[in-house]
Amino acid sequence: MSGKEERLPADSAECQYKKLHSVWIDSESYKMLKMDIQNNCRLARCKQITGAFDELFLTIDRAVEKIPLP
Repeated sequence: MSGKEERLPADSAECQYKKLHSVWIDSESYKMLKMDIQNNCRLARCKQITGAFDELFLTIDRAVEKIPLP
């Protein structure tokens, strides 16, 4: 989200720490979250948060899908 990217060795302590303290969201969870946000925005009649969250999660989801599985 910061735009900063770095690579860490998978067995390093820092990598293990970041894995344990990360938030993971898959495509199915994103779809569920997106629907909740859209429904809440419709009820509150807001427009800007829907677009902001859509772009954030779609960007993350596209990036994650490009990572090859081990």
